[in-house]
Amino acid sequence: MVIVFGRRAYGRVNAHGGEHAHTQFAHLYYLPIFPLSSVWVMGDRGFQIRASGKSIAAAYLRVWAPLVAIAALVSASIAGAIIAVVLAATSAWAWSWRGVRSESAIRASDFRLLAFGTRCDPALMTRELRDDVKRALDERWAKLDTQRPPDEVAEHGANSSGEAVIAYGLLALAAFDATDTTARANAAAAARRIADGAHDDSGADDGPYRAATVATRASVLDEIASAAGTVSAANVGAAQRSAPRRM
Repeated sequence: MVIVFGRRAYGRVNAHGGEHAHTQFAHLYYLPIFPLSSVWVMGDRGFQIRASGKSIAAAYLRVWAPLVAIAALVSASIAGAIIAVVLAATSAWAWSWRGVRSESAIRASDFRLLAFGTRCDPALMTRELRDDVKRALDERWAKLDTQRPPDEVAEHGANSSGEAVIAYGLLALAAFDATDTTARANAAAAARRIADGAHDDSGADDGPYRAATVATRASVLDEIASAAGTVSAANVGAAQRSAPRRM
């Protein structure tokens, strides 16, 4: 009797722009048994991330839920039929996690790509990776010489797409690394405001850090979407060129 076992990737989630997360599982007959490590994939390369509960759940629900649903149907009982329907619906729902769908999620993904060099959410990054990204963003922010803190950019709007991207990145990281719970919540809310272009124009001429000109919401978001698309296309093209050719 041949026993098929090994290591295999399951649970692809958050796919967008040639990037996604998945989890390596120990499998038996290609059925995921237990997770080994989660990975963020960028074309032909990737890096280890914190265990992704979403990816792990997706793997189990996509593979095991249909099998259990079939077994429940075989019981030919009302309870079995109900269980089968619930499991089938849950499995279908898990497949919807495969890609980034909503406009707000796509915008946040674009901001992360330009700020961090990857679409990976800071919540999935290791502490070491977040520290490296933070140092790089601090250097970029210093070069801007904007004389405004990132939360001021979130409140009143950015003067450029570059300022918006770096301010978003710093706030998104602070949402996970700030020591105070309130500070983390405020940073997360501010990062979302930047990604959504939801700044307040009412105080345009107030405050010691207020610049004379603020870029419009549409122009900033359009520039960022265009730049992120260009970077993703370049990354996907590079991955395709480096992929081994099949004869």
